[in-house]
Amino acid sequence: MRRGALADSAIIGLIGELTVLRQLILPRAQQPESLMRCLEFWQGWQDGGRDFRIGVHAIEVKATQAESSIHEYSGLHQLEPQVLPSGQLEQLHLLSIGLAPSTSAGESLPAMVESIASTLRLATGSEELATEFVRRVALYGQRSGVGYLHDSMADWSVYATRYAHTFVPRLYRLDDPGMLLLTRAMLAQTFVQPHDLAFTMHVPESVSAFNPAQDWASELQAMSSD
Repeated sequence: MRRGALADSAIIGLIGELTVLRQLILPRAQQPESLMRCLEFWQGWQDGGRDFRIGVHAIEVKATQAESSIHEYSGLHQLEPQVLPSGQLEQLHLLSIGLAPSTSAGESLPAMVESIASTLRLATGSEELATEFVRRVALYGQRSGVGYLHDSMADWSVYATRYAHTFVPRLYRLDDPGMLLLTRAMLAQTFVQPHDLAFTMHVPESVSAFNPAQDWASELQAMSSD
């Protein structure tokens, strides 16, 4: 069964992204016409691209089992803002989420998926949007050849683990000079090649007076209301 399941790192990565998606959906449960738009904000189920794209805002969601914001990166592109089709430079953010196995608190992946699907069913009065959400969940992680199929895998023991937050999610603005990010300009002065560069970043709990955002959930709502 383990061979047909997502790796632990993929499970907490998916739970992290679904934490953000649910936070976008819940305040709009009485506005069913806006829920498909919320679902479209989530792009992490597809290969490449940002985890969330909300207008000019882009969010890379990073989940860790550590008690601080320690995250692994597979390339500089995850930290570099892109030029949008409109010609604007995206406003790139890091959402750091700490998740650790728990026997007394938190949620399992099946419970979280069912929670969001149920919200979509109740809000719209139909199965259509919930079915589309579950379909996208199934595509998450399929580059490794497996995915979480909610209808047939919800009772698998490997997905029974509950995960609890190890700290309140932190939403960082990456354009803050205080983030001290590695750049291609820096690497150009070395013999290090930026292609396929992998590294770990440990972001402090407080970077500056405004970074991370005081209330990550309110900041998300502000982005999605623009």
